[in-house]
Amino acid sequence: MKKISLFLSVLLLNIGSAYAACSYDLNGVVPNDSTFQKYPLINNQKVSYKILNSNTEIKYAAIPSAFGINSTNQLTGLFPLPNTGVFGLEFNTTTIPTTLTASKILQGYQLMMMDSNNKMHSLIITYVNNGALSDQNNNKNVVFILATSPKAGATSTEADAIYGHAQPISSSSIQNLGIYINQNTNQLGIIINKQNLGYVGSFSSKLKSLTYSPVVQFQGFSSNSPYINKDYIQEIITDKSKFTNTFPTGTKDICEN
Repeated sequence: MKKISLFLSVLLLNIGSAYAACSYDLNGVVPNDSTFQKYPLINNQKVSYKILNSNTEIKYAAIPSAFGINSTNQLTGLFPLPNTGVFGLEFNTTTIPTTLTASKILQGYQLMMMDSNNKMHSLIITYVNNGALSDQNNNKNVVFILATSPKAGATSTEADAIYGHAQPISSSSIQNLGIYINQNTNQLGIIINKQNLGYVGSFSSKLKSLTYSPVVQFQGFSSNSPYINKDYIQEIITDKSKFTNTFPTGTKDICEN
């Protein structure tokens, strides 16, 4: 199985209660990586920024402020998940609907999930719009990678890719995603702009905890670009009352609502 390096593989949530998981801050900074800045605006689970004129790549990330790593390099503060049933999450992302020619932007999320055998699983969701790619017909996609890594605390940062999917970004400026995890069958399902792809991957054992983080990277936008200084948002939705997708019957949010 091809190996990939985990992207932001140390991001884990430290939440004190199930209720807090439905509305929590993203005011933390990426540990040990000064290349990422905090998003300019953070409001609970929604972050926003403006595209700037810069030849140097600008990178924003957000993690919960309570995130921690203990003295033995173990990730702390994992949020416990429901042990049975199906739970879901949604994501809203402002994207550039036209294909870029010279500049690039990558917007995305990473979900880190630990199973009952203490193996870490990573779902990487990335909206890619990159004018530097040679194939101009395939440079504007949403890409999914589901990977599994060694047990927590292992020195290796490599992971086995167990599922990959890419499809063109729609013409809408706001992209919507839904994911759902079946704790009875250890499966992951994906919904892209209301299109339910069904179950696309599985885990080696039941998941017991997770966290997530939005990230964005952009570069090469000229001073007269129509996208300069416009607001872009990335939002993680955990409250079922705000879900807009049709999930499998009986799906709850991670607060078990």
